[in-house]
Amino acid sequence: MLKKVRLDGVGAVTIIDTDHREGSWDRGASWGPGGDIVFAGGRLSELMKVSSDGGTPEVLTTLDADRRVAEPPLSSHPAEWRGRALPRMDGREHG
Repeated sequence: MLKKVRLDGVGAVTIIDTDHREGSWDRGASWGPGGDIVFAGGRLSELMKVSSDGGTPEVLTTLDADRRVAEPPLSSHPAEWRGRALPRMDGREHG
């Protein structure tokens, strides 16, 4: 479950009411300047996006079988990481 709380502490709002498979919060999440929250769906899973107003998470990336997940950078801007090649799990170079 992912919630947000106002700075004055009044009224928590549920953004996603979900199980662990769809929201691996221990892997981190980035709140972008446009109000979207990007997070890893799991250790070997896709990156997902949800509005900070709540809703159903949208899949941003899919992984080939031999790749692992890329985590959002600290900049929180999806355009900076969305097209990056992900590291290969077998250690080979991209090509």
